[in-house]
Amino acid sequence: AAAGANVDDAASPIHRVPGESAKPRAVRAVAAVNADAAGAPSSARVVINEVMYDPDGAVDPAAAEWVELYNTGDTPISLTNWSLTDAASAVTLPSVTIEPQGYVVIAASDSFHTRYPAFGGNVITVGRIGNTLGNDGDRLSLRDATGAVVDAVSWGSDASVLDPAIADAPTGHSIERALAGADSDRADDFVDNESPSPGKSISPLRHGTGNSQQQTSSAGAAAPSVVAAGHSFGWLPWTVASFATVALFCALSWRAIPFLTQRLRHHG
Repeated sequence: AAAGANVDDAASPIHRVPGESAKPRAVRAVAAVNADAAGAPSSARVVINEVMYDPDGAVDPAAAEWVELYNTGDTPISLTNWSLTDAASAVTLPSVTIEPQGYVVIAASDSFHTRYPAFGGNVITVGRIGNTLGNDGDRLSLRDATGAVVDAVSWGSDASVLDPAIADAPTGHSIERALAGADSDRADDFVDNESPSPGKSISPLRHGTGNSQQQTSSAGAAAPSVVAAGHSFGWLPWTVASFATVALFCALSWRAIPFLTQRLRHHG
């Protein structure tokens, strides 16, 4: 919740990667982890899924910051001796286990419960997240017990991890992965969430990017339409049918003309 970020490249081994918004594979890779030290297998995959760095209406904005982590794997992961680091300093996480496809919220203080009274998920408080998160730009990295970077993100003016960085969100909004756990190492994995959702993914009805779902009526799926170059041609079958009807009418009329002519002459 600080006005700006203290970007000190010497404080972190994360290096800027231009162009593709990608983090170096060597930096992001999860190293082989001793299960006794970290309680997680080498395939452990936890991502920084949502970040509230600029809360609104708080007497102490820094105390209202929080970060949501998500376990993308199929086994529980212990975060014993893991750490969360911003551009300036780190905080060691207490012993907590994330269930498969489960969430844990790292909150700066117990004020989290006051702001989200309906939240019933797993939350731990750490006092301060790094050196407090920068509102205009900052970075976060999640490190396992060996110090290896498991995941990292940057937003606003800080392009040290993602270049371009995740767009700065307005006060009271969070930045969140459009699809929980989806990670292509690009800033556009994230969206501006105007209704922060700790402990759950964004509703597909609120954001159409990344996690929208195709819906069909109870009567069955509608007939598919041909799409080319961004244009819909669902009208084409009806047009063809109309032309065919007109052509048939004209053909029948043309064959009927001699008959009608003879009838008129006969009566004349």
